[in-house]
Amino acid sequence: MLNAVVRLPGLFAGLLSRFLVIGLLVFVGLADAAETDPKLESALDDYLLQLEEDPKQAYQTIKAMAERVDADTPLGSRTRFISYLSGAHLHNQQKEQAIALNQQIFDWASESGDPDVWAEGLATQIERLMFDNERKAALERVEQLLTYLPKAESLRVRYFGHNTAAYVYARASRFAEALQQYQLALEVVNQTDDQRTPIRRLYLKSQLASMYSTMKNYSLSLSLSDEAINEAKERELHGFLPDLYILRGYVLVEMGKLGDAIAANEQGLAWADKQGYNGARLTLLNNIGDIHMRENRLGEARQYFERALTDALKLDDHHTENLLRFNLGYIQVKSGLHRQGLEWMKQALQYFRELELDTDVELMLGELADAYHLAGEFAQEATTRQEQYQLSKKIFQRERDKRTTELQEQFAAKEKARQIQLLEQENALKQTDLENKKLQQRIALLLIAVGLLASILIFQLYRKARDSNLRLREANAKLAYQSLRDPLTGLFNRRSFQEQMQHRSHAIERRHSSTTAIDGLILFDVDHFKHINDHYGHAAGDAVLVELSERLMKISRTDDMVMRWGGEEFLMLLRHVDSNSLTMLCQRVLNAIGEKPVEFQGHTIRVTVSAGFLTLPFSGMSEQEFNWEKAVQLADMALYLGKVHGRNRAYGLLHLKTPYEQIRHTLETDLSKAIDNDWVEVTVINGPAANG
Repeated sequence: MLNAVVRLPGLFAGLLSRFLVIGLLVFVGLADAAETDPKLESALDDYLLQLEEDPKQAYQTIKAMAERVDADTPLGSRTRFISYLSGAHLHNQQKEQAIALNQQIFDWASESGDPDVWAEGLATQIERLMFDNERKAALERVEQLLTYLPKAESLRVRYFGHNTAAYVYARASRFAEALQQYQLALEVVNQTDDQRTPIRRLYLKSQLASMYSTMKNYSLSLSLSDEAINEAKERELHGFLPDLYILRGYVLVEMGKLGDAIAANEQGLAWADKQGYNGARLTLLNNIGDIHMRENRLGEARQYFERALTDALKLDDHHTENLLRFNLGYIQVKSGLHRQGLEWMKQALQYFRELELDTDVELMLGELADAYHLAGEFAQEATTRQEQYQLSKKIFQRERDKRTTELQEQFAAKEKARQIQLLEQENALKQTDLENKKLQQRIALLLIAVGLLASILIFQLYRKARDSNLRLREANAKLAYQSLRDPLTGLFNRRSFQEQMQHRSHAIERRHSSTTAIDGLILFDVDHFKHINDHYGHAAGDAVLVELSERLMKISRTDDMVMRWGGEEFLMLLRHVDSNSLTMLCQRVLNAIGEKPVEFQGHTIRVTVSAGFLTLPFSGMSEQEFNWEKAVQLADMALYLGKVHGRNRAYGLLHLKTPYEQIRHTLETDLSKAIDNDWVEVTVINGPAANG
């Protein structure tokens, strides 16, 4: 069945506009330390409440409020008003006006130096950047925002800032930092004691529970959601209950407790009906139908899907409508109504195709192929599975390119931070050297001024200088080690390999000939590493990388180099090997990694890799003609072939069958074509089969 119906509330399911409205509403009433206009503050609180009930009328209200704001309005209230007006313009497609108003806040911040104004201006800008899906720029502004929040006095601004930072970190999957920001927001809430304090606390608990579910910490998410449900009932804050029951049902499904999940969703449905919360009602109906479909209770699933479809049509929710039609079509096929069911499924699929939702389309193609199989239309099944395969390749390539870009950006950012750190350390070393020189000057003056006492003092200062120099040498040695080693695995890093290759190139140039030594390069990438992170957590991913590093070091020789190339990629430089030896060594690598799973906190994680390998120099060519960078590029393309053809295998490039000059362009851009044309001799090594 197509399991795409279950939804999460709040931070991870709502649109950004819904997040902004809820986030603003929960800090209505927070006191400001800075000078404010009480009447304007009250009007802005009323505006936020109106924004929840009638967004269109609220937009007219905030625009009309501009007549009450001028240069004499206290800066705190003036800044808050401009922030809200900027957000209102943004959500009504007036982007240029929104940016201009945001800049006005920055101008006031520069003039006043007020950290509250800076923080509100940056938080407002971050909202716009996230609205435009400019996440990288938003993350950069968050770092700047966090420098002002500790200095801000306004509880409202601090709450606004920490909530905004938490949202950005959560969308970037930086959950530890998001949790920290929510905790800081909670500290702000704990400084208040008014009628909205319970609402703010309940809001934070719901956000934390949602995030824990995304992090797959289901037990903690369930505990927090149950606590929030009980508190919502006790405080009679029933408006939270439908979303909280949606979350509870989702967590129970992920924990395999489907009966309890149905009960949770049914409770949520009852509360959604009481509250008139139609959006939650639609989600709950979908979720209950999906669970029945999982259990092959087709009659019950059809009833809930049809009720949900009726609601989706009333709400004009085309996405959910077509998803429901697809599921109902699948039920018809399984019930024997093949033609009608397939037609529904194809029509729904076309909707998602037109929206270019490739990930959804790829999943739906698999379900459609299953339906064709049930209907006995095997030719259509084969065609559909081929289309699914091609789309899967396209998605994989796109994700691979995206991941490469992200890694490059992360590497560049880390390298920049490292350079800054090195400069700071260098300045500290210079300062220490300067202090040592001053100490030596004082020693000389003391020698002239006093005799025996000077000798004693000189001895003490000499020992102090010696210890200082010893610490400097230790610090320099530590820096040298860190610059060439990966901090997680302790393996050599990319920079160490580049330096090694530069030494190699200089040695060849000095001899004016190619090196006589033949080395081997193996580049490999952990298969399904994103799944390991998503399913077991990033700590498990780190444990897998460390364990693989230890296995590689055990099978490598003394003069070989094992490097973490980046992310889940590793590179081995094997000294003095020919093609046959390199092939056997690559087989040992695949076996060492794939034969024994990684154990982590009671989980058994099967790990395999895909690899590409070749010798350096390659195919008898000089390294001036075909250098190490081209060799690594070719190994990377060979690795990609291993990924495309099923993973857990290595492609080895033994030698060229056609002169390099004739096939240079194809070899460097389309290795698969070069192999198909029999221009390259290739060997394929399969990794160990899955145990059990």
